[in-house]
Amino acid sequence: MELNLNLNRIVSKKWESTLLMHAKYQALEIDNNADGFLDRPLDENFIIHNQWNYTGTILHMEYGVGALTF
Repeated sequence: MELNLNLNRIVSKKWESTLLMHAKYQALEIDNNADGFLDRPLDENFIIHNQWNYTGTILHMEYGVGALTF
């Protein structure tokens, strides 16, 4: 299973926020050729990133924070 989510919101005339999320879960043990090695490794991870953008008349700034689990 895999999930991707992208959200963008205009907060005010100068501020905008973007939220990005990714989740992946692979729990099935698949060994189609029976060689003792998995064809797809077991895996699970979660990634989230939030970014704030400021656009003024003279200045443009981007702030972001993210987290990753695996």
